[in-house]
Amino acid sequence: LIKSGWALEDGGMILEVTVPANTSAVLHVPCSEKDRIEEGGVPAAESEGVTYLRKEGDRILYEVASGSYRFTFPWKIKH
Repeated sequence: LIKSGWALEDGGMILEVTVPANTSAVLHVPCSEKDRIEEGGVPAAESEGVTYLRKEGDRILYEVASGSYRFTFPWKIKH
């Protein structure tokens, strides 16, 4: 079972993901600035189990190994 959830908090978004054992997932993070995305309090690209793949439009794609992750990044509601 893959789990995910999100919340808006203090001008940012929190994205929580759990990937089951022996699998991986591609995560589309709705932020265009990869340097502003953190996982577990460190830059996402430096987090164990997280691999930067590419930017697609206004999203950053990561491959995540099995485990639980907590991504945080700036978020602005568009009107």
